[in-house]
Amino acid sequence: MREPQFDRVRSEVAAAVRQPEFGTVRQRAGQVRRRRAATTSGVFLVTVLAAASFGYTAQNTPPDYGSLDPVPVATCTQDCSWPWMTASAGTGAEVYGVISRCEECDSELFVSPDGAGSWEARTVPPAPGEVRTPRVVSLAAPGPGLLVWREQGSPAGGVTGTQGTGGPAADPTAPSSIMQTWISRDGGRTWARPTATTAPADAVPAGARPVDCDLVELPACVVGVLDPGSGRFTPLAVQPTGITVEPGWTSETSVPVGDRLWVPGLDPATRKPAVATSSDAGRTWRTHVFTDGAPLPADSGLPAARFAPNVAAGAGGTAYAVTSRADGTLISHYTTDGGTTWQTGAAIERIRALPGYVAADGSHIVATDVGASAARGTGRYTSIALSGMPEGAIRKVEITSEQAGKPYLMASGSETYLSADGRTWQQIRIP
Repeated sequence: MREPQFDRVRSEVAAAVRQPEFGTVRQRAGQVRRRRAATTSGVFLVTVLAAASFGYTAQNTPPDYGSLDPVPVATCTQDCSWPWMTASAGTGAEVYGVISRCEECDSELFVSPDGAGSWEARTVPPAPGEVRTPRVVSLAAPGPGLLVWREQGSPAGGVTGTQGTGGPAADPTAPSSIMQTWISRDGGRTWARPTATTAPADAVPAGARPVDCDLVELPACVVGVLDPGSGRFTPLAVQPTGITVEPGWTSETSVPVGDRLWVPGLDPATRKPAVATSSDAGRTWRTHVFTDGAPLPADSGLPAARFAPNVAAGAGGTAYAVTSRADGTLISHYTTDGGTTWQTGAAIERIRALPGYVAADGSHIVATDVGASAARGTGRYTSIALSGMPEGAIRKVEITSEQAGKPYLMASGSETYLSADGRTWQQIRIP
């Protein structure tokens, strides 16, 4: 029998770090807008999607996404004045941003080739039916020049009529919302719908990120890539083994581009948290099971994602995986050899968002309800201050490239920040 404390803690953590349904996101946004409009003119709250079905931008809390699915409501942390950067993503020195200049304005897409030093306008893809403004999108950059835009909207025309007016009745079989994905292989100049090829890819290309197969809903597929030449999705020839992975989980990590691959999941036999890793771009895989983690109870109806590890990695094989024990305690695990061996670390308290990220000094930084905490190796987590980062602003962090001058990218609802080391941050100036 599970202890009540376990259920309570798991529920609280899940609410803090997992994504609500899209309808919940919209409802929350509307409630906050109405509440804040009654007290402060011109101050709004916006809900954003994560970019990262590929573990990208941190809009943000994991499981994102998600790279590309709804995330919890994010507030502006400065003066809340427009314009806002409502979505962002990066690869190498390139930074992409979706800009909204007012609550009713159309969204604009910009790209910076030099780490947010200068900006160029790009085109936005067609909207999926009827959407509200500003458009609520997720953005991901799985490789140089490659861009993924995902957005949810309502069918064009909405409800066509009602039974009581004598007009045509609404079609009960019609979808209430549309999730639409667009791919650009020229940095946002042109867009096309995603397509897939069955010919497998040997490995993830150098300087690129793996892509979750949920992008094109391929069966029996966990990890794939976007071909930089054609923009088509291709599954990896060798998929992770000895692990159960659900759609979207591949992107629920914070890892640097061009380094090892990390895929969180569950052990098929014990249903305990597990992680698959690859040091050769997906040609071979190794799986580790965290035996002290709480298993997903059989027939519990609980979301399996709540029991998967939360993985944050740095360069050179350093990584942290946070799992939950049966009593609800969140425990960090630490590796320096790419996941071959793991050491049990310290407990983490008052967590607000996972998986956190690995700073340049090798420390693991996570968001808590009092700011941020950090630990190195198996050491204790202690509160820290992040220079240039407003209190409460930290979300999921994307590590764009080791070659970038400021490889850490973090989006926080209306603002986006860059950092060279993960500890000192600078807000991007919106074009």
